[in-house]
Amino acid sequence: MIDRSDSFHNSLNILKNLSSVNSYYIIGDGIDSISNLTMVGVDSGLPSIDKITYKKGDGTVPRNSATVGDKLDPSRTYYIREGHTALVSNPNVQMQVLNILNGKPNELAPKISKKKISVASVSLQSEGPVELHVNDALGNHIGINGEDFDQNIPYGNYYSDGDNRFITLDADNYTVKMKGTGYGYLVYTLAWTNEDEIEDKTVRFDAIRITPKSVLTSETNRDGQITLHIDDDGDGVIDRSLLPSVELSREDILDETIPTITSRVDGVKGVNEWYGKDVYYNILGEDSEFGVYKIFYDLNDSEYKEYTGPIPLPDTGIYKFKSFVRDKNRNDSEILIETVKVDTTNPTKPTMTVVPLKWTNQFVSITLSDSQDADSGFQKYQYKIGQDGEWKDYTAPIIIDTEGLHKVYARAVDNVFNLSEEVVGYAKVDKTSPTAPDGFEILSYNYNQIKISWSPSTDNVEVTSYDVYQDSVFVGSTTDTEFTFRYRW
Repeated sequence: MIDRSDSFHNSLNILKNLSSVNSYYIIGDGIDSISNLTMVGVDSGLPSIDKITYKKGDGTVPRNSATVGDKLDPSRTYYIREGHTALVSNPNVQMQVLNILNGKPNELAPKISKKKISVASVSLQSEGPVELHVNDALGNHIGINGEDFDQNIPYGNYYSDGDNRFITLDADNYTVKMKGTGYGYLVYTLAWTNEDEIEDKTVRFDAIRITPKSVLTSETNRDGQITLHIDDDGDGVIDRSLLPSVELSREDILDETIPTITSRVDGVKGVNEWYGKDVYYNILGEDSEFGVYKIFYDLNDSEYKEYTGPIPLPDTGIYKFKSFVRDKNRNDSEILIETVKVDTTNPTKPTMTVVPLKWTNQFVSITLSDSQDADSGFQKYQYKIGQDGEWKDYTAPIIIDTEGLHKVYARAVDNVFNLSEEVVGYAKVDKTSPTAPDGFEILSYNYNQIKISWSPSTDNVEVTSYDVYQDSVFVGSTTDTEFTFRYRW
């Protein structure tokens, strides 16, 4: 629709059409008129007005538009301070028309000027659940009045868009009152424009908590200290007074350079895109002109909140950040979108398989298996031999062939270096032979058997049994230090 409108407008040759007849032009001037609307929320389908830029005109049509970009013949152009709808009924306008029709175009009616009308102005904007009211020294009012609104201050204009209220007035000292209509936060802005239509001072109050009982009052004296007085409970007593959150000079206001935004993640970085424990998300903003005002972030599509310092990410999960930087002139950086994956959950402990479990005079093989990690993923096993041993990465079955009772520890490591619970196993290797038994004695004998005994053998680990031979032939085994031979005749 906008493109079609623009195309239609460009197809018109307004100057040619105007010059085709004997034309004179009486332009309403000296009243703030909407020149530009800055919208937010267009992409979301919930558009609202963020800021209104004004230029002098008749309150509806800016002068620049009425004069076709200052291309009208100045000798045939007149200016009067009058509103759009009242132009044709203004007696001075009617008198000037008669002067032109009577061949006296250079004779000016009262309040008609050949010069553009320049007037300094002040604009007010409230963003939040409040009514915005302004009164001048004579008691004239502009603002909500029941279901309608008053616009009784001369040359003042009132606009609204949802919870956003806009008032523009000639520069002067007015009394401002705002009344809470609900719960939320208020941003209140005053901007002064000089006679050259250049905004040269702005003050802004940010994030003021509002309830239905809130009453806020202030003034608009450009040269004085602007203070916002707040009656929180509507009892007529001022509970607190605030100075502006931001004060902008002319140079600040002209800053249209957007700030830049970067981020940094502090904490254990894994071997993949995951982070481990003690993780903090940092948002960094920079503005080369007049400085960063605030940083805002949204975590997991909740709502934007002010960033005040490193954000801890203590739990396992996937954190989705959207953040932006705002400078003092409300220029916003591009939105930075990042995902941070955090795994603070330890992997499951491994299964340790020891073969053989009993003592051996050869070697012991130990294998590790079965650990899992559902988040960053399993990375590896580690093991050490002995309490004071050094942890080593497990790459193949552990072979232990040195003599001794070896206590083996093992654990799993995930991709962000979280450690599982340790498991323990034992490797038993004995390569030292026991001492030979001696001290043999015959305990008893008869015609078909003989019972003998001997002194116990010793071993560095344990003597588990004795093998008994007769004439170099194995005849049995015993755990005792005696044995009975039986004869068969």
